[in-house]
Amino acid sequence: MKSLKQSKLSTSIYTLLMYILALFFIYPFFVLFVSTFKEEKYIFDPSYIPNFLDFSNYRLVFSSPTFFTALLNTVLICVVTLFILIIVSSMAGYVVSRSNEFLFKSMYYIFVFALIIPTQANMVVLFRLGTTLHIINTIPYLILLYVAGNVSYTSLIYAGFTKSIPRQLEEAASIDGCSRLKTFILIIFPLLLPATATVVVVEVFWYWNDLQGPLIFLNNGKVHTLMLEIYNFRSFIGSTSYTTTAWGPVSTICLIATIPVLIFFMFTQKYLLNALTVGAIKG
Repeated sequence: MKSLKQSKLSTSIYTLLMYILALFFIYPFFVLFVSTFKEEKYIFDPSYIPNFLDFSNYRLVFSSPTFFTALLNTVLICVVTLFILIIVSSMAGYVVSRSNEFLFKSMYYIFVFALIIPTQANMVVLFRLGTTLHIINTIPYLILLYVAGNVSYTSLIYAGFTKSIPRQLEEAASIDGCSRLKTFILIIFPLLLPATATVVVVEVFWYWNDLQGPLIFLNNGKVHTLMLEIYNFRSFIGSTSYTTTAWGPVSTICLIATIPVLIFFMFTQKYLLNALTVGAIKG
């Protein structure tokens, strides 16, 4: 009886500590939320309680002529990049894991070596390439760079999951007259759903929050993404120029950019955890 009480006490203490730890993670988001309602002169005053019915910062953000364009561009980049990446990586991972030819087996190690090369080492070459081909400052070029930069990692994920699928399924489909492509589309790819969930959940945060890529490859000021919009809001909002950073509007657009990702994670975290668990067990 005593050990049971001690166990309950330990559980309660651990639970309390977890709640306290959770508060440390929630507090920055709370500060960001409160800052969206503050006037500029009170932005760094933690004791100031703003008027939560004052939506002037939100009106300023939504009145920006480039905000909704930046939002649509970011959504477009995420959707198209993920679509291409899933198709290419799933096929590449399937072929690499199933083929016995030396060429395709060596591709597995090429994917591994590609992960070692830092992205920053290729920035100058990729910028010169885009300039030479006259496709710099375009969304398609940024999408191609995203796909090329992550296809190795995602192909390895698909290859690992494909190895866990019994070959007997493909042999049975072949006996029934299915081609290799049809077998992949109808049988293999649906079984790779955990890997696809992992790719979507992990990669979408990278594309949504990336500033470095748009800042370098979309630098003409005509094509906007959400992160570029936040960067530009530091000193220029709509047609108004600021000599110092307007932290109220900046906090507002940061909050708006965070909410879709937060909602997405809340609905997909169980799929990510399940995918990682399945991959660990089957690996």
